[in-house]
Amino acid sequence: MISFIQCVKGRSDLSIPEFREHWRAYAAKAKALAEATGAVGLVVNTTLAVEQNLQVRLSRGTAEPYDGVLKLSWPNAAGLGEALADPRVAAVLEDLRKHQELFIDLDRSRFFFAAEETLLSGNA
Repeated sequence: MISFIQCVKGRSDLSIPEFREHWRAYAAKAKALAEATGAVGLVVNTTLAVEQNLQVRLSRGTAEPYDGVLKLSWPNAAGLGEALADPRVAAVLEDLRKHQELFIDLDRSRFFFAAEETLLSGNA
């Protein structure tokens, strides 16, 4: 399995509700990309604004968490390059990129491909 992971920090000029509104719209656009490229998985996580996150950060000495994490997955990389070059997919991808500019602090965010290995699954 290959995954494209986005660890996202919101722009500092946006409130949490504003970020989350953009994040939900962005997730819908990511779903369109997933469907257009034949992805087999899409997971979107939104960081909770809870005291426990501050406690774990302070106790472990870590940096502040990302505001959201998005993961698109495909069975393998075969054909992914061709799919992304398709004009219809390119249009969806461009729409996604334009939306990023509205709410993502790209300098503080991380986007990368990774090999995925499932060690435990809740699916029986």
